[in-house]
Amino acid sequence: MERLIEKLQYPNVREVSIKNGFWPAIIKKTAEITLQDVWTKYEKDNSKQNFLNVINRTSPDHFNGNPWQDGMIYEIICGASDLFSSFEDKILETKIDEFIEIIKKAQDTIGDGYINTFTQSRMPDRRFGQNGGFIVIQHDLYNAGCLFEAGVHNYLATGKKALLSVAVGMANYICSEIGYPPKKNIVSGHPMVEQATVQLYRLFKENPLLAHELNAKTDEYLELARFWVDYRGVHEGRASFPHNLREYCQDHRPLREQKEAVGHAVRAALLYYGLAKVANETDDSELFSASEALWKNVTETKMHVNGGIGAVAYEEQFSYQYDLRPNAYLETCAGVALAFWAAEMHRAYGKSSFFDVFERVLSNNVLASVSEDGKKYAYVNPLINDGNSGRWDWHPCACCPPMFLKMIGSLKTYIFSYTDSDLYVNLYIDSSLFNDKYDVDFENGKMRFNKIPQRGCAVHFRVPDYADDFAVSVNGNRVGHTVTEGYATPCVELSANDVVEISFNENILIEEAHPYARENIYGFQPISGVSIRKGPFVYCAEGVDNGNNLDFIISKDSELVIDSDDTITGNTVDGKTFKLIPYFRWNNRGNSPMKVWLGYEGKTACVNLAGWEGLLYRTWKKARSVE
Repeated sequence: MERLIEKLQYPNVREVSIKNGFWPAIIKKTAEITLQDVWTKYEKDNSKQNFLNVINRTSPDHFNGNPWQDGMIYEIICGASDLFSSFEDKILETKIDEFIEIIKKAQDTIGDGYINTFTQSRMPDRRFGQNGGFIVIQHDLYNAGCLFEAGVHNYLATGKKALLSVAVGMANYICSEIGYPPKKNIVSGHPMVEQATVQLYRLFKENPLLAHELNAKTDEYLELARFWVDYRGVHEGRASFPHNLREYCQDHRPLREQKEAVGHAVRAALLYYGLAKVANETDDSELFSASEALWKNVTETKMHVNGGIGAVAYEEQFSYQYDLRPNAYLETCAGVALAFWAAEMHRAYGKSSFFDVFERVLSNNVLASVSEDGKKYAYVNPLINDGNSGRWDWHPCACCPPMFLKMIGSLKTYIFSYTDSDLYVNLYIDSSLFNDKYDVDFENGKMRFNKIPQRGCAVHFRVPDYADDFAVSVNGNRVGHTVTEGYATPCVELSANDVVEISFNENILIEEAHPYARENIYGFQPISGVSIRKGPFVYCAEGVDNGNNLDFIISKDSELVIDSDDTITGNTVDGKTFKLIPYFRWNNRGNSPMKVWLGYEGKTACVNLAGWEGLLYRTWKKARSVE
């Protein structure tokens, strides 16, 4: 893939204001309901006591939660901070500030910057899996990554420095211990810290006075992140136990040599996200090549139609290529990580295909993981369900809700990306962007330029993979446009106060899977059914709407009708009516059978490889539809 000459930037969370529509409503519900629910439930899990035990220098027999419990608190703070930029909540913000004070006291109790309450409480002499520890379980570096990210986001969203100061203390300590020889060869058991350390680096690179104030070792942070990329798979001299984290942790060979996504899907996607970030900061062509190869492997052979990754429940891992079993695991955290990775790849390449994946993941795998009332959650997001399982109120390992908060909290920062002379519109969410470069309003497909760079600006509108009849107008007049890497650019020079309007149709698409796709690991039957999509939303059939009969065959002569509630109705081959709902809305009316891949009259398994280059799913036909 050809990279951009100048890498794209994303705006600060305080530089984007959201307006009306579907996603702003989701963000609002997340801020006002889900965030409150998650914070309250983590309080009930008594996570705070872990930090108090460190402060009081006690080593209780019981640790509250899992070894990654610190990281979950940091992730909630990260998501909450971003959400506060749109929806103020002084009561919860005060609670979080008070918790941050406790975190700071726990760090100061030790005095060297290190903080990880599980290790400090249970095995204080075994930091980072040393001296008989177990790095896969301890999560010292994972929790540190969550801390770094939370510190950055909390500062950018609120201007507060307390948590960022804690992050700097831990980062400086790690820099003194881990890195290129003669420092210790230790890599994370659960990736997160790689990309988060780059976030620290970027913040302080852009704010040198802040770096000086907090004693941040800016350049050392990038060197540390690069070390973690370079020494993945390098086991000689490894200071932690186990020395070889194997494929489960993507440590089976050097990362520059890895071409296929293997092992635990969440760990993998977070590691690849970090790989892309380090590549963007270092311009290392080998790292870009590795990231490209892994991206193609995941999105062209292992990503399910709802954007989920990680087909196998055992160790939450990737399967072989084209194993698109409907009952796949598809953990929410893996989907969030994939979306973040996509956004980072976009910075280097400026291709719309990255946001096609981002939007597919967000609209289906991620959004389906939380109930419509905002208070029930899911690890797994399968494409078929027998009606005996659904979302849970809470879970002993509730890692997915904090990741959901991070995704939705930061969503508005991905609407736009830009350089000094190019503005990209990636997501069609009504919003405004205001910073030292741009002042634009985007609403109902219309963008008004209140300010543009003095040397001129080209605006690029993403043409989604589901869009038909894409058109561009300027000040009410239809104009020509060029399409480069999936972005449409008006063929006119823009000035301040110009209004650019884009429009396109979202037809109902009937999609098929790649000929190599197999329904399950045992049967080896090609997928001969279809999935239904409108815009970014995949649809499914639920038993509650269809008399618990989901084995119906859609009639080839049936019109598909879009109803006012965004459901789709049509006819089966035996003349009965069926009903489909957006996949993200499944399991909101009690447990009921659910199915995404459906039978369609005349559709047989695709066996011809022609036209499948670079595709895992494609439109088999456009539905005859009525709105």
